[in-house]
Amino acid sequence: MKVNYAWVYPLQPYPGTEIYQYAVENGFLDKEFSFDDIDPLGILESPLERKLKDGKKLKVLHRLFYYGIKIPGFVRLLKLLVYLPNNFIFELLHRFSLLINYAKFHKINLFHAFVVAIRVFLIERRLRILIKARDIRKA
Repeated sequence: MKVNYAWVYPLQPYPGTEIYQYAVENGFLDKEFSFDDIDPLGILESPLERKLKDGKKLKVLHRLFYYGIKIPGFVRLLKLLVYLPNNFIFELLHRFSLLINYAKFHKINLFHAFVVAIRVFLIERRLRILIKARDIRKA
């Protein structure tokens, strides 16, 4: 399939939406679920994956979706790969597809996209440390 950007987002049950209400009423969300349990970017995972019958398969499908669209014949292999548990290789391939799409969208090379990803990672890490330190001080 010839597409510019191959991407899929996992379903996010934001509070106040119909899918959130459905998920709560049908036991797809834990009673302790909070807004903080949702991936802030909505691209890495969905809290629904843990409770869905085929949640593990959906996670693998999400991780390898890009390659199913971009590589002819990969869908046949993907139909088998969804039976494997998510693993480091699938996660690495997923992150690489993020880089490819980011580089294409911003019209930069993969190296520059990688540099941006590292910077974002380091900033997020610092923020998590600061938030944790703040929470410890509050306690």
